[in-house]
Amino acid sequence: MKAYVYAPLPKSTYKFFPDDRGGDDDSAPHCTVLFIGEIADSNVDKLKSILDDETKNRSPIGCHFGELKSFPAGDYGVPWYVEIVADSELERLHKTIWRRLTECGIPVEHSWKEFKPHATLKYLPEGADYDGAVPEGEFTMDSILLDIQERI
Repeated sequence: MKAYVYAPLPKSTYKFFPDDRGGDDDSAPHCTVLFIGEIADSNVDKLKSILDDETKNRSPIGCHFGELKSFPAGDYGVPWYVEIVADSELERLHKTIWRRLTECGIPVEHSWKEFKPHATLKYLPEGADYDGAVPEGEFTMDSILLDIQERI
Protein backbone atom coordinates (compact mmCIF):
# COMPACT_ATOMS: atom_id res chain seq x y z
CA MET A 1 0.00 0.00 0.00
CA LYS A 2 1.08 3.57 -0.63
CA ALA A 3 0.04 6.45 1.60
CA TYR A 4 0.13 10.21 1.46
CA VAL A 5 -1.25 13.09 3.49
CA TYR A 6 -2.92 15.83 1.46
CA ALA A 7 -5.11 18.91 1.59
CA PRO A 8 -7.94 19.00 -0.97
CA LEU A 9 -8.24 22.30 -2.79
CA PRO A 10 -11.56 24.18 -2.73
CA LYS A 11 -14.01 23.03 -5.42
CA SER A 12 -14.12 26.63 -6.70
CA THR A 13 -10.54 26.14 -7.99
CA TYR A 14 -11.25 22.95 -9.97
CA LYS A 15 -12.08 24.94 -13.11
CA PHE A 16 -8.36 25.77 -13.44
CA PHE A 17 -7.28 22.11 -13.52
CA PRO A 18 -7.43 20.03 -16.71
CA ASP A 19 -9.74 16.99 -16.57
CA ASP A 20 -6.89 14.81 -17.81
CA ARG A 21 -3.66 15.73 -16.05
CA GLY A 22 -1.74 12.82 -17.55
CA GLY A 23 0.27 10.10 -15.88
CA ASP A 24 -1.83 7.99 -13.53
CA ASP A 25 -3.07 10.98 -11.52
CA ASP A 26 -6.85 10.87 -11.43
CA SER A 27 -7.14 12.53 -8.02
CA ALA A 28 -9.05 15.72 -7.35
CA PRO A 29 -6.88 18.87 -7.20
CA HIS A 30 -4.90 18.85 -3.96
CA CYS A 31 -1.67 19.81 -2.23
CA THR A 32 0.41 16.91 -0.92
CA VAL A 33 1.43 17.62 2.66
CA LEU A 34 3.66 14.53 2.96
CA PHE A 35 4.28 11.60 0.61
CA ILE A 36 4.80 8.60 2.88
CA GLY A 37 5.05 5.86 0.26
CA GLU A 38 4.89 2.17 1.06
CA ILE A 39 3.32 1.43 4.42
CA ALA A 40 2.80 -1.89 6.16
CA ASP A 41 -0.71 -2.88 7.26
CA SER A 42 0.61 -3.02 10.82
CA ASN A 43 1.46 0.73 10.71
CA VAL A 44 -1.82 2.08 9.33
CA ASP A 45 -3.48 2.59 12.73
CA LYS A 46 -0.37 4.39 14.07
CA LEU A 47 -0.37 6.65 11.01
CA LYS A 48 -4.08 7.46 11.43
CA SER A 49 -3.56 8.23 15.12
CA ILE A 50 -0.64 10.60 14.41
CA LEU A 51 -2.58 12.37 11.70
CA ASP A 52 -5.61 12.73 13.96
CA ASP A 53 -3.43 14.14 16.79
CA GLU A 54 -1.82 16.69 14.48
CA THR A 55 -4.94 17.86 12.67
CA LYS A 56 -7.75 17.91 15.24
CA ASN A 57 -8.81 21.35 16.48
CA ARG A 58 -6.67 22.96 13.78
CA SER A 59 -7.61 26.26 12.18
CA PRO A 60 -7.82 26.52 8.39
CA ILE A 61 -4.47 27.27 6.73
CA GLY A 62 -4.38 30.52 4.74
CA CYS A 63 -2.93 30.15 1.23
CA HIS A 64 -2.71 31.72 -2.20
CA PHE A 65 -1.62 30.43 -5.57
CA GLY A 66 1.86 31.45 -6.71
CA GLU A 67 3.87 30.98 -9.89
CA LEU A 68 3.58 28.39 -12.65
CA LYS A 69 6.62 26.08 -12.53
CA SER A 70 7.75 22.59 -13.48
CA PHE A 71 9.72 19.79 -11.85
CA PRO A 72 12.28 17.70 -13.76
CA ALA A 73 10.81 15.00 -16.00
CA GLY A 74 9.76 11.76 -14.35
CA ASP A 75 8.00 8.56 -15.39
CA TYR A 76 5.01 10.45 -16.83
CA GLY A 77 6.81 13.42 -18.36
CA VAL A 78 7.33 16.91 -16.98
CA PRO A 79 4.97 17.79 -14.11
CA TRP A 80 3.78 21.39 -14.47
CA TYR A 81 2.41 22.86 -11.27
CA VAL A 82 1.29 26.02 -9.54
CA GLU A 83 3.03 26.95 -6.30
CA ILE A 84 0.94 27.14 -3.17
CA VAL A 85 2.11 29.86 -0.83
CA ALA A 86 0.85 29.04 2.65
CA ASP A 87 1.27 30.34 6.16
CA SER A 88 3.90 28.61 8.29
CA GLU A 89 1.39 26.11 9.70
CA LEU A 90 1.55 23.98 6.53
CA GLU A 91 5.32 23.49 6.72
CA ARG A 92 5.10 22.87 10.47
CA LEU A 93 2.50 20.18 9.83
CA HIS A 94 4.67 18.60 7.10
CA LYS A 95 7.74 18.45 9.37
CA THR A 96 5.85 17.32 12.48
CA ILE A 97 4.04 14.44 10.79
CA TRP A 98 7.31 13.31 9.16
CA ARG A 99 9.18 13.47 12.50
CA ARG A 100 6.49 11.60 14.41
CA LEU A 101 6.28 8.83 11.81
CA THR A 102 10.07 8.42 11.83
CA GLU A 103 10.17 8.35 15.63
CA CYS A 104 7.75 5.43 15.75
CA GLY A 105 9.60 3.50 13.04
CA ILE A 106 7.39 4.24 10.02
CA PRO A 107 9.64 5.00 7.03
CA VAL A 108 8.86 8.06 4.88
CA GLU A 109 9.80 7.99 1.19
CA HIS A 110 9.55 11.78 0.70
CA SER A 111 13.01 12.52 -0.67
CA TRP A 112 13.10 16.24 -1.44
CA LYS A 113 15.23 18.34 0.88
CA GLU A 114 12.78 21.22 0.94
CA PHE A 115 9.02 21.23 1.11
CA LYS A 116 7.50 22.80 -2.02
CA PRO A 117 3.73 23.04 -1.59
CA HIS A 118 2.12 22.85 -5.02
CA ALA A 119 -0.80 21.56 -7.06
CA THR A 120 -0.01 19.60 -10.21
CA LEU A 121 -1.74 20.94 -13.31
CA LYS A 122 -0.54 18.58 -16.04
CA TYR A 123 2.19 16.14 -17.08
CA LEU A 124 3.63 17.03 -20.50
CA PRO A 125 6.38 15.62 -22.72
CA GLU A 126 9.83 17.15 -22.27
CA GLY A 127 10.13 20.39 -24.25
CA ALA A 128 6.39 21.14 -24.18
CA ASP A 129 5.18 24.22 -22.30
CA TYR A 130 2.00 24.34 -20.26
CA ASP A 131 -0.48 26.73 -21.91
CA GLY A 132 -3.62 26.09 -19.87
CA ALA A 133 -5.31 28.11 -17.17
CA VAL A 134 -3.32 28.87 -14.03
CA PRO A 135 -5.14 29.22 -10.70
CA GLU A 136 -5.02 32.60 -8.99
CA GLY A 137 -6.25 34.01 -5.73
CA GLU A 138 -6.49 33.21 -2.05
CA PHE A 139 -8.08 30.19 -0.39
CA THR A 140 -7.92 28.16 2.80
CA MET A 141 -6.98 24.55 3.39
CA ASP A 142 -9.85 23.45 5.57
CA SER A 143 -8.99 19.76 5.92
CA ILE A 144 -5.97 17.49 5.93
CA LEU A 145 -6.69 13.94 4.78
CA LEU A 146 -4.99 10.58 4.41
CA ASP A 147 -5.08 8.54 1.20
CA ILE A 148 -4.00 4.90 1.28
CA GLN A 149 -3.96 3.22 -2.12
CA GLU A 150 -3.96 -0.52 -2.55
CA ARG A 151 -1.61 -1.70 -5.30
CA ILE A 152 -2.65 -4.80 -7.20
